[in-house]
Amino acid sequence: MWPFKRKAAETRSITIDELFSLAGILNTKSGEYVSPSTAEGLPAVMNAVTVISEAVATMPCYLYRVQHQNGKESREWLSDHPVDYLLNECPNDCQTPFQFKRTLMRHCLLNGNAYAVIVWGRDGQPQSLHPYPPSAVVAQRLSDHRFAYTITEPYSGKVKTYLQEEILHLRYATEDGFLGSSPVTICRETLGLGLAQQRHGASIMKDGMMAAGVIKAADWLDGIKGNKTLEALERYKGARNAGKTPILEGGMEYQQLGMSNQDAEWLASRRFTIDDKSGVMCPNEAREREGLSPREGGDEFSQAWKQTVEIKKQPEGKA
Repeated sequence: MWPFKRKAAETRSITIDELFSLAGILNTKSGEYVSPSTAEGLPAVMNAVTVISEAVATMPCYLYRVQHQNGKESREWLSDHPVDYLLNECPNDCQTPFQFKRTLMRHCLLNGNAYAVIVWGRDGQPQSLHPYPPSAVVAQRLSDHRFAYTITEPYSGKVKTYLQEEILHLRYATEDGFLGSSPVTICRETLGLGLAQQRHGASIMKDGMMAAGVIKAADWLDGIKGNKTLEALERYKGARNAGKTPILEGGMEYQQLGMSNQDAEWLASRRFTIDDKSGVMCPNEAREREGLSPREGGDEFSQAWKQTVEIKKQPEGKA
């Protein structure tokens, strides 16, 4: 009996990705470990997540009552409802509605799931919404249609279990209707290829010889000849001396180095990978920022972005 009985040890299940991360096992064929944090290090992914989350956060989210009278449908804006107040005025005491919706969308895009605790008042109405990082939430099924969520407080470390009526759970793409799968998980091989190419390019910049050209000489330039040559080249270094014509002595020749076929092929493959990543989750604006042509036709995110722009252009008429 408490407090004389030690609290039982808590057992928590972990996902396969968390197991791979703890064991140091790579989860892609490219040899890169792909997670929400590493995927966001790719500019195309960061750009797409920013554009989509901010677009959704700026969209109005009003609450309406739909009525049917004489075969006609009418809508009434419930401006005084607590839910409308939380979504458009003040979701909690530390976030604006824009920050709250952007946070949930970022969690949903990168992790596949977004969670927020609903604080209910004594009058049975919601009082506030508090988002939690998906890494702090363990979701489990209690039965076919009942769920529970165990949340660890990031600061205090306290653990509490909530029922589904106390949690706002957003899912990206789901197969079982319970847990969502993020684009990072679904297309991890594409993102792993992008991370591998990014690492390869960084290695070239660190260890490779990036010279614009070479000077060929018939003899070894040692001693006085070598020092004289270095002093002559110093006069042509820097932005102020750009464009000056150097004078080469002693039979020396300047040979310009062009881009190798391997470097050109690497640049082309990197651009293709950016296009591939943009196709995973990028709307047209994100593609334009990456220097890519907008998608024509029925791209899901393009259509969603167009609808977002149209809604933002509409006047503030809510009734």
